[in-house]
Amino acid sequence: MMTVDTRTLAVYRKVSKKSDYVGTVSELKQVATISAVVKPVTDSVSVELYGERIHGMLTIATTDKDTLKVGDIVRCDGADYKILSVAHYTMHDSATAERT
Repeated sequence: MMTVDTRTLAVYRKVSKKSDYVGTVSELKQVATISAVVKPVTDSVSVELYGERIHGMLTIATTDKDTLKVGDIVRCDGADYKILSVAHYTMHDSATAERT
């Protein structure tokens, strides 16, 4: 029997707000908490595409549809990961994320 490593992840999105001084300031705002299966990226296409960067990358699969967007930040095990791509499937969404 195969066990699945399901984790609870916080999803953050950059929000721009008007600065008290001049211009705007970007800050991270938590937009969701999701339950996801998290695994290291290991497929050969990603290895060819990202090269040595692959060692700091994760694949995130979640049934919380349309929650993850490209550019979002996901906190996993105390480290922040930026979402590089999201693929939408019938039963789940799959994202590739890189450690920031």
